[in-house]
Amino acid sequence: MGIVQKLRSIKITISLPKINKRTRIYILVYSIELVVMMLGVTAGFTLTNWAETRKEYKLANEYMKSLQSDLEIDIKNLHFHDSIN
Repeated sequence: MGIVQKLRSIKITISLPKINKRTRIYILVYSIELVVMMLGVTAGFTLTNWAETRKEYKLANEYMKSLQSDLEIDIKNLHFHDSIN
């Protein structure tokens, strides 16, 4: 006798509790609320990460501009001191 035939011959009934219409509606509503909450939290984290990335980008640009101006000043000073010598 094959495994499939043995499984068919075993009569196991799983009795699930009957769910009335009101309970089905509650389950549907709470499931939708759960999905909406998860989407909201995910969107919140995404926006926070985006804002932090923008701040870091602006700060890096400010540092680069400051570094460029400092290097230009240093080059002018080196030319000035070189011309003196």
